[in-house]
Amino acid sequence: MQLETINSIIKSRDIMNKIENNVVSDSLKRNQIKQSQELSTFPVAFYTISNRQASKKIELTYISESVKVLTGFEASTFDKENLFWENRIHPDDKVKVVNTIVKAVDTPIYELEYRWKCSDDEYKWFYDQGHITYDYNGKPKEVAGVWIDITDRKITEQSINLLIKKTSTVTGRDFFRSLVKEISDILGVNYVFISECINPQNTKVRTLAFWEKSRFHDEVEYELKGTPCEKVISGEFCFYEDNVLDLYPDDEGLKSYEPKGFLGLPIFDSKKMVIGHLAVFHNEALTDISKYFPILQIFALRAGTELERLKSEESLRRSHDQLEIAYEQIQDLKSKLEEENYYLKEEIKTDRN
Repeated sequence: MQLETINSIIKSRDIMNKIENNVVSDSLKRNQIKQSQELSTFPVAFYTISNRQASKKIELTYISESVKVLTGFEASTFDKENLFWENRIHPDDKVKVVNTIVKAVDTPIYELEYRWKCSDDEYKWFYDQGHITYDYNGKPKEVAGVWIDITDRKITEQSINLLIKKTSTVTGRDFFRSLVKEISDILGVNYVFISECINPQNTKVRTLAFWEKSRFHDEVEYELKGTPCEKVISGEFCFYEDNVLDLYPDDEGLKSYEPKGFLGLPIFDSKKMVIGHLAVFHNEALTDISKYFPILQIFALRAGTELERLKSEESLRRSHDQLEIAYEQIQDLKSKLEEENYYLKEEIKTDRN
């Protein structure tokens, strides 16, 4: 009887263990599936490659499903021999990239930035970092790597470099004219202007440079009340992706250009006082412009420095002109005094005679 009871308990325990193991196994499987689904949506791909140093060939052993998010291609498209990946590297980058990865066993880590043609036949910039893993004998086993889309960062860098190149050799009003034209070209927008505040209350502005589609617009002065620029001149960053006229229906000046998207940045002087603004607007929605915000902020600062310098020069010029006028007045007064002194001397001589 006792033996039967013990056997019954053991069987019950075995059954419970199996149930618990099945529950744990199912839970692990669910977690694995969940993690795999989450990873497949990340804008980053993971891969492993073996490196056959003798034959100088690399062999893809794994690539995550998330590569579709980056490139538009399914993971199964990437062949074991890596020819599909290799053939879509930009021609100017190909030799450097392939040679670096083939020689990966010589260094514990490599880092690359290169262009790769995606499913839409457009090149994107990718950051590629690989780490060497080793076996128990300390010999290179495989490379574990990560692939990240850095296109927006590269576009920002290239745009900043281009703007610097185009504007570095000009100053004053020529700088503002060059800046608005180049911003229009880089962003692909119809209208860009830079203004300065022209009254102490900052309720009125005048454009320093205004690019309209393919030409420079005439100088414009306007009151800020009822315009999106009023908010900008108060010191706020202002962005309306679409339907800006619905928000400012009484802005007749803006209405004449029929814009949809609008972006405005205040321009500050060295004392953090608003002295003007940079405005960008377009006849279509500004749907893909957020990556350019850092560029615009940098050049709004640059515009503030240049505008403050101009104002200082104008102030010095006015002071110089005033000094010249004062000097001329003093010279006139001196001449008159000398003439009067001469007449007085003559009168004194006449009286003595």
